[in-house]
Amino acid sequence: VLKKYEEGMKMKKDIEKDNLEELRVIMFKNKDTITSLAKYLKLDKATLSKRLSGELEFKSSEIKKISEKYNFDDSEIVYFFSLKST
Repeated sequence: VLKKYEEGMKMKKDIEKDNLEELRVIMFKNKDTITSLAKYLKLDKATLSKRLSGELEFKSSEIKKISEKYNFDDSEIVYFFSLKST
């Protein structure tokens, strides 16, 4: 049972990382860099990099700003930030 739980958690983490990689693609398409997006969010580049790699979670205020910047709808917000849909 524990092994299945650990496998499930690893799979969830892999999916979250893939979604964050897709967010990087959106950044690129919008000619954003970690530096420019970090500046927009008023974050240190290292902090944003950790958020984009999945080491740290995005704060709700950051999710809101990113969503507004890229015009994400609710389903995209849920997808990119691995949130539960309500």
